[in-house]
Amino acid sequence: MRFDHRLAAEFMFDEQDLWANRNGRFSDSQRRLLVNTVAAVRRPRPGLKVALFVLFGALVVLSAAVVAGSGGSGAQFAIVIAILAGFGAVIGGLRRQMASRAARMLTAPLQVVAGTAAVSLHTSGGASALTSYRLTVGDRRFVLDSSRADAFVNGSPYRVYFIEALAGPMILSVEAG
Repeated sequence: MRFDHRLAAEFMFDEQDLWANRNGRFSDSQRRLLVNTVAAVRRPRPGLKVALFVLFGALVVLSAAVVAGSGGSGAQFAIVIAILAGFGAVIGGLRRQMASRAARMLTAPLQVVAGTAAVSLHTSGGASALTSYRLTVGDRRFVLDSSRADAFVNGSPYRVYFIEALAGPMILSVEAG
């Protein structure tokens, strides 16, 4: 297997990263990338909090107006508030779950798969179809954008170093055979 400059450019790794991965380790730059990714997921977003607070307030006012306009009781308004609070709790729980999954990336083991590449185009959805590329190496499937998919040659051997990340496997480095 050898270092491939095009793969390195597409996946943003260098020879030091590949050397560390070959030896079962993360390079310092890869460790920083993982730490920064986790920090970005965990970082509070004040703008989002303000927007959600304003949206919640607007929904409360709108609910009160609808209940009052329809001759409804205070009990109906309380039910609407409880439902909105439930949605807020669900959003908060999902945020905590995502932060927890991101933190596990820091302790995720480096994995490697070797085999021949098979790149395929995948389209999902109807009128607003989403297009992605799927790379299969050995028994692993990776979802890629078109430029990264173009860096692989169908039927050629590769060794892919990756970790399990938030949205599936995250490729850290690749070497061509």
